[in-house]
Amino acid sequence: MHAIQRDDLYKKRLIDCIRCEYGISATFLAEANRGFYAETWRLDSTGSSDSSESTKASRSCFLKINYSSDKETYANNLPVIEHLHHHGVNAISSIVKTADNRLFTEFDGAVLAIFDWIDGENIQDESTKIPEYRILGKVYSVPADELLITNKLTREDFTADSASLFLHQWAELKKQTDKCTQHVSAILDEHREQLIHNSERLKLLSIKCRLKCDHFYITHGDAGANIIKNGNSYYLVDWDNPLLAPVERDAWFCLYWGDWALSAFTDSLRDNGIEYSVRNERMAYYGYHNYFFRLTEYMKTYFSSGQNKEEIPGKLQEFFKYWIDEEIKRIDGMK
Repeated sequence: MHAIQRDDLYKKRLIDCIRCEYGISATFLAEANRGFYAETWRLDSTGSSDSSESTKASRSCFLKINYSSDKETYANNLPVIEHLHHHGVNAISSIVKTADNRLFTEFDGAVLAIFDWIDGENIQDESTKIPEYRILGKVYSVPADELLITNKLTREDFTADSASLFLHQWAELKKQTDKCTQHVSAILDEHREQLIHNSERLKLLSIKCRLKCDHFYITHGDAGANIIKNGNSYYLVDWDNPLLAPVERDAWFCLYWGDWALSAFTDSLRDNGIEYSVRNERMAYYGYHNYFFRLTEYMKTYFSSGQNKEEIPGKLQEFFKYWIDEEIKRIDGMK
């Protein structure tokens, strides 16, 4: 993680960049939560810096500055948001373009993208699931051919890379001897049986899922955690990693909520003209894949020099405590 000192100089450079690249004059800049690999900010402005005083309009924006090694992938995925808007999906993030009509710019060696601010609360509970599924159903109904032809959307290949990367990280962890590392290693060792079992299942399911690569749609990948509620309106934001993939990529977390959630998800498909029943092997694949993906993210943070390193033991303990391992094993046909 890129450890940024968000001091006055950093803010001034950011404001100057936005004025030059976007023609937007900031009147207020406030820090938002840090992500794993991105800086986020709220910016209020009076509109274009070259507008007359009488025509300037106030607006609020959400800034995301991606410093990660995947920043180019993040930038390449932004056209998906534009594509969805073009096809009438409006309950999602809306990109603010640069003065010369680009979807992003560069700042401080990172990718800077700006979005219209969405008022509301980022929550996930039973009341948000049906609105979430309705938005996803509309997304799935959007054709992806144009994005594929122009190489602006990646296709799912059902690899087991997340497990392989975690096992490599785990091995590297054992080479370190400091006290905090020993604590992290002890937590992982406590769950060794579960970790080995899940890695083997992911490898087998990876092979099985590759046999049928049909019913692929534009998917979000982390929809439930990125719903903004504003009164009776709901928005799906944070389209960092869209993928042409089966709907199970978004549906697998229905296992946490129960049968009613999966039924509601299936209804949203049919409401949008998609006759499809989710497949257990795909649901299980994404369950195991996300299990290891989250662990690799914790390990990346731990191995970095970021300020959140000391938080990782607690996050791992919480992860193992609340992860829906038994639900995934059940859909996988195992006990």
